[in-house]
Amino acid sequence: MAEEYHDFVEDNRRFFTELLPGRDKPAGTPGGAGKIDRVGVGTPMAAAR
Repeated sequence: MAEEYHDFVEDNRRFFTELLPGRDKPAGTPGGAGKIDRVGVGTPMAAAR
């Protein structure tokens, strides 16, 4: 993977493993976006974009 994408991969990991604002638990591994619906929040990196 190109070095320029490493921050995005790490941010993706954070989205699924860390507690996001307003949530009571991390997203974990839901098995697809359709199973968790809209989350309404994101990591600081995603929010800054």
